Amino acid sequence: SQFSKKICISRKDAPFRKVVNEDEVFEIFKKLGFVSYGLSSLSVAEQIMLFYQAEVILSFQGTGLANSIYCTPKTKIIELFQSLGDCTFWYISQIFHLNYIPIPTVPFERDFMKAWKSDTYMPLSVVEKVKQII
Repeated sequence: SQFSKKICISRKDAPFRKVVNEDEVFEIFKKLGFVSYGLSSLSVAEQIMLFYQAEVILSFQGTGLANSIYCTPKTKIIELFQSLGDCTFWYISQIFHLNYIPIPTVPFERDFMKAWKSDTYMPLSVVEKVKQII
């Protein structure tokens, strides 16, 4: 399969922490050549290839970034944080020599379980600033 080198990982099929304005957020990046992918619709082999050939990965916070272990060194990973504070993918990026950039979009929630289950509205003003680092 041929995938885009600029990918955005969707959370539309996620059971928790959906981005309620994901379509609006993605429209900003679509104009920059990004293509959105729902990982649940791809086979494991396709997910590996998607991440392996990517140059820039833009992802909402979530387990989809676990596939970053298949990226080549120096791949740019931009994680748009929701209210859950978690540094898992920073650690993975250090191990695999990835260019990891965390972007907080809303304040972190102190109650872990509430943060784990809360959907997020991402302010488009914050998302617009991400264009400067791509």
